[in-house]
Amino acid sequence: MGRHEGVTVIDFAPAEWATLRFAPFWVLAAIAGRQRGFDQVEFDVFSEVVEEASVRARGRFGGDVLHRVALDLDRLAAAFGDDQRSVVTGLFEVCRLLERLPPDEAEVFREALVRGVAEGMARARGRYGRIISEEDERTVELVGVLLS
Repeated sequence: MGRHEGVTVIDFAPAEWATLRFAPFWVLAAIAGRQRGFDQVEFDVFSEVVEEASVRARGRFGGDVLHRVALDLDRLAAAFGDDQRSVVTGLFEVCRLLERLPPDEAEVFREALVRGVAEGMARARGRYGRIISEEDERTVELVGVLLS
């Protein structure tokens, strides 16, 4: 483990990097209630919240991962569509990988996924684009539990 341009560098295997890059997609799947077949509006909002979450976590490991996801969203979405892991299995595997990071870096990534991506998606789905429904609030909480 080292640091490069302010970002912690971990030696993850290619499949582990793919798992980390799929993390926001599992969050999307949890909020949308399905693993595939996201509509264009849903995907557009997802793109926006991933980008916003990457900006808020800029200079940290999680911000770097989310930035790379935002830059390669269409290709990663296609690869995610071929992945057979469920939301629970995928987020559990992400959680296991985060254990290899320094605790503060892992927490920044978790927060970016929960507060940035999950809450951003839930808010967009809610009343007036500002209020998270009770059902989506429970899903956001579940995502947080799965990542802790």
